[in-house]
Amino acid sequence: MGRVLREPDAPARHNLACLNHGRNHLLNAHSTKPPAGATMASATKRKAPGEAPDTRERILDAAAALFAERGYERTSMGAIARAVKVSAAALYYHFQSKEEILYTHLVLSIEQVLERAEATVAKAGPGAEARIAALVRVHIATDQQRVGIQSMLNESLYGTGILANSLGAPQRATLDDLQRRYLDLWRGVLRDGAARDGLGVPDVTATAFAILGMLDHVVHWYRPGGRLDLDALVEIHIALVRRMVGKG
Repeated sequence: MGRVLREPDAPARHNLACLNHGRNHLLNAHSTKPPAGATMASATKRKAPGEAPDTRERILDAAAALFAERGYERTSMGAIARAVKVSAAALYYHFQSKEEILYTHLVLSIEQVLERAEATVAKAGPGAEARIAALVRVHIATDQQRVGIQSMLNESLYGTGILANSLGAPQRATLDDLQRRYLDLWRGVLRDGAARDGLGVPDVTATAFAILGMLDHVVHWYRPGGRLDLDALVEIHIALVRRMVGKG
């Protein structure tokens, strides 16, 4: 699966899944390579003459479907343009490379799941068990939104090929920061739980990585329509995490 655990003081590259639902307000926030002379703000809001207002979103959705079906390396910019039914020029107007599309997907997906996780922890209250359960639900439910592309995104974050050689330092720093924030959210919940509720957490970083590794792997084996429905799957993993930290 290409996962590499990092030392506690190194950037935490944790994978999160992509979501379609509710992401429209993020779509204009990230364009990694604006044209010469354009500011980041102007580059993200521009629209080709006569173009449908949702073209950028349709490009991202079509690319996600093709990445999941064919794999990232076997998907061309031409195939993406044909799927969206736009010209190559229109596609390159929004994204100058396939790497830029993938990077945009990664940033959007991480931001959204982080936002959901932070919100659900705040609503869950101070109790460790409720906060852990809320985080498990968000993580698994988010992954299941886009099962096909999830594996590819996972390899992009953890592997050595797709993104490692294509992103510049600012892009990698952005991903590192977002992933660290999600890891820190888990570490904070575990740390507070150990202090207030007596959770068995000998090391918050190692425990957080162990939990996230288990949750990340669900998308690789679980498929809807089988013996377990999603609610049952979530409850099983909540129970497993509670046992990992001394509750169960």
